[in-house]
Amino acid sequence: MPYAIENETYDGYNWRLSNTAGFNSSKSIYLNNFGNTSQSIDAFVSETFNLSGYSQSANMRLTFDYSYNKKESGNNEYLRVYISDDCGATWDRIVTMNSNSLDATVTPSFYTPSSESDWRSKVCYIDNSYRSNNR
Repeated sequence: MPYAIENETYDGYNWRLSNTAGFNSSKSIYLNNFGNTSQSIDAFVSETFNLSGYSQSANMRLTFDYSYNKKESGNNEYLRVYISDDCGATWDRIVTMNSNSLDATVTPSFYTPSSESDWRSKVCYIDNSYRSNNR
């Protein structure tokens, strides 16, 4: 699957592919953020998906699995999911999860999920307005 990685501060802490941890698999993407001390914004941008062929009566949704632990109890990090209907010229946020809603568990060392119970699922419902002929 083609994708793009964006790192506004060019600090070396960015999204990577893991071949050792995943939900029901050995693969996932992760943000190598443990040593990061700066306020940075990192983005994983997927390829485009054409949603125009889906029935108006179908409930479209994006489902993903995630695993997260805080480095410190005071961490205030966010996972945000955006969607675009104009190939990325503009973006609409459909999900915001802060570090407490992701998981309040503190792990003061580099965290790697080690069992299926470390993972959670999130379902994001996609409004019918994104079913146009846009991607």
